[in-house]
Amino acid sequence: MNVNADVVVAHNPDVVAREFEDLAFIMHPDRRELHHLNHTSWFVWGMIDGARTVGELATEVTREYDVAPEQSLSDVIELLQSLLEKDLVRVVGGGSPAP
Repeated sequence: MNVNADVVVAHNPDVVAREFEDLAFIMHPDRRELHHLNHTSWFVWGMIDGARTVGELATEVTREYDVAPEQSLSDVIELLQSLLEKDLVRVVGGGSPAP
């Protein structure tokens, strides 16, 4: 499944996310995998609410980090595609992601 600007994602409810000082981690308990998130990825993670589209998340990244909208969208899609492949987020609506 491919992530695009119209897709809506939500956290996998089984995943545990924690921030410790300047570090952020996500753990998938079933897979016993621990993933480190950088500051920008943690910012995106915090905005994932099952209602905002990927495009809307990217717009917020553009505002927060003063980056070009095209770059922001590309980066957010890449991040969410990776999180989706690791079963850390799930597509819950929006566009028609291709298999």
